[in-house]
Amino acid sequence: MRLPAPCASRICAGCGSCSTKGQRHAVAAALFAPQGKLPMSRYVARYGKSPEFTQALPEGKKQRYSYLAPPSLLAVFLYANVERGYQLPDELLVALRAWVPEPEPVRLPTVDAASSELDDLVVRACERAAIHDLAVVLRLGRQGAIRVSATTGVAAAASVQALAGQLADGDFYSVDGEKRAAWEAEAGAIKAYSWPLLLQAGGLATVQGGKLSLTPAGQAATVAAPAKVLAGLWRKWQASPAPQDHRCRAGAMSRGGLG
Repeated sequence: MRLPAPCASRICAGCGSCSTKGQRHAVAAALFAPQGKLPMSRYVARYGKSPEFTQALPEGKKQRYSYLAPPSLLAVFLYANVERGYQLPDELLVALRAWVPEPEPVRLPTVDAASSELDDLVVRACERAAIHDLAVVLRLGRQGAIRVSATTGVAAAASVQALAGQLADGDFYSVDGEKRAAWEAEAGAIKAYSWPLLLQAGGLATVQGGKLSLTPAGQAATVAAPAKVLAGLWRKWQASPAPQDHRCRAGAMSRGGLG
């Protein structure tokens, strides 16, 4: 497939005579993605909607099925691949890179301090919480109050919920299964799920009789400096061969005073 440079440049170089800015973004996103495939979910997350593969209909005219509308110029560049979604033809990849600039990296807006203008913003002093939570889980481990699986080391649901109630500010998300809408996914426990695993990975606890039990190192940690204990836990956790789900949940705690 060969296209004269002026035609290609109209959609890629930004003159805008026959395309929208969103369509040019779509070509650039696909061009610098593996195999020339448009990363649709990332595109929508960045730009707020899907690119325009069809032309806008005249005012007052409706089309029941969008795919029956006249195609836009974007369809000249991106074709529908059943297995890969929308993709650039291989023969265009090298040619387009001669004049299409690589998209700028995504930059999330940040603020220096909490503002009343930000809705649903929760600020937590996680470093202090980590010191409190370490003492809690060590105490419960010494009491044998945390039931865990002998095969996975994961705490039982009842123990997770009980532990969450004693942690500083509770868990990051609700662990009682309540959801604002039926379609929402349950985030589940993060802190209460991870602490028993961290103690085991750090050699401070082991499973005995279906319960978390402190090792001699764990007993010593109850009177040691919390900062040193936390630092040691995190180093050993990073080196442990934990399953991926364990890593995802406990990894969130690296922003909570351990990392």
